[in-house]
Amino acid sequence: MRDTLAEIEKFRREAGEKLDEKIYDAYGFDFNPVLWGYTTSSFLDELAKILTT
Repeated sequence: MRDTLAEIEKFRREAGEKLDEKIYDAYGFDFNPVLWGYTTSSFLDELAKILTT
């Protein structure tokens, strides 16, 4: 779990302001958090919250 949380934070740091673009580059149309009512950032926040509970 800690490794996954660290990967989320690393991804955010490396993507910076291009978080949406980097998610699209990595996953293409296979992953779109907007379809589930999230922004990329809020999805990663929710994922981290789930992993820490």
